[in-house]
Amino acid sequence: MSDEFGILPVCTADICRSAMAEVITRAMLRSTAQPMAVPMTVAGAGVSAPTGHAMAPHAITTLDRLGLDPAAERRHPRRAAQLAWLTVDMLKSGTRTAGMTVRWK
Repeated sequence: MSDEFGILPVCTADICRSAMAEVITRAMLRSTAQPMAVPMTVAGAGVSAPTGHAMAPHAITTLDRLGLDPAAERRHPRRAAQLAWLTVDMLKSGTRTAGMTVRWK
C-alpha cells in the first residue's frame, strides 16, 4: 500500500470537467487548515485526450473567475504534454478515480 493518496478525475478529453476538477481540488487541498496525514496527489485524465490540445477556453475563464490559475496548477511532471491519457497504471495505482460524467463512472 502506498503512503500517498491520489485523486484522479476522469472525463472524455481532459480539457473541461477533469481539468477543472484537478485545479479546484488542488486549490481546496492547499486551503485546508490541517496538514494532510498522507501526501495527496491530484491529476486529471481523459479516456481519449487529444494530443496537443489545451484546456477549453470556457474552463479557463471559469477558473479565472474563481481566482485560480490553471496553467500554474497543471504544471507538474506528468503534464509534459498539456493533456493526459488515462492509463491502466493510473487506475491500478490506488488512486481514487472520479468519473466526471455518467459515461465514465
